[in-house]
Amino acid sequence: MWGVDYSKGANFLLLGPYMLFGPDGRPDHDYYQHIAVSLTAFQFGFLGAYVYLIGDLVRAYFILDLTPQVFVASTIRVITGSLLALVTSFMTGYMSKEVNISLPLISFFFGYFPETALILIQKKVAGWIGLGETKYHAIPLSRLPGMSYAHETRLIREGYDNVENLATVRPLDLMLRTGFTHRQVRQWIAQAWLYSHMREDYEEFVKQTGITGADELAELLDKGNVGSTTPEEYLSAATGDKYTHKIAALCRLVGKWKERADRPLSLSPQYTRALFDKGQALKAKGDTKGAIEVFQRFLALVPPDSDDAKQVKEWIAKLGKSGRSTPNTGDEPGKP
Repeated sequence: MWGVDYSKGANFLLLGPYMLFGPDGRPDHDYYQHIAVSLTAFQFGFLGAYVYLIGDLVRAYFILDLTPQVFVASTIRVITGSLLALVTSFMTGYMSKEVNISLPLISFFFGYFPETALILIQKKVAGWIGLGETKYHAIPLSRLPGMSYAHETRLIREGYDNVENLATVRPLDLMLRTGFTHRQVRQWIAQAWLYSHMREDYEEFVKQTGITGADELAELLDKGNVGSTTPEEYLSAATGDKYTHKIAALCRLVGKWKERADRPLSLSPQYTRALFDKGQALKAKGDTKGAIEVFQRFLALVPPDSDDAKQVKEWIAKLGKSGRSTPNTGDEPGKP
């Protein structure tokens, strides 16, 4: 037997088009070279995805966002990152010594950032078959001020993968579904709203005016005239009259955005359930003050004689007496 049993399907996955044999029927040097290349790419791709997984789980734990969706997304990321690192290793063909040396680093990078590997594959394949570069008009979340890769990944997990989508979200809704604070979420959404309207002029507008989001624009309008000029005239002058028409439209639209953003979330079962779960999480973590505050908000939304209300009142009483959290019972609304 010569090395790997190529009758196994796993060998085709590892070697792809490089199932090469010498003239005497024995695997030649290229055969073993590509086995080593494929195994290296796959293993370091897995390692990169695994390192990201650990960091993501730790982060989710500390911000009280460790949901089943986190585990599902992490598992998919490990599988995807490993396979993408393997597939991209086929694209290099017969590698030079320099590429072989850097392969572990490249594969680790693709495992940690699988989106980058997908973009590379897309560009390569599109070029080979003559499709040209695919252009998307959506603005990536990474363009927003203060948006980190971890923040972007978490928002994408909720289905908001670009600025235009994020601009339509209500802050309270997104806050309850993630571990982010209301102020942080509202700032991102306000920035997304302004960016989606200014488009390619957003960065220059921010540079000239210092206004990064809809809330700041609304605050300027609420204050009235700046000296002897109206807010619209002030903004137009600050930008050299380059965006006069856009500014005029924004000043009329921002009021409706603020009204929508400030509108209370519907008192639905999902909302009360989110408060109930958040209170339990804070209680389990030992944040007595935070747990009591959230539980009191929950009590204001449910019938006072309901089983859930009675259970929460007992927890508040215990927390108030002990000054520390009680063990997490894992109870759910409707299950006293």
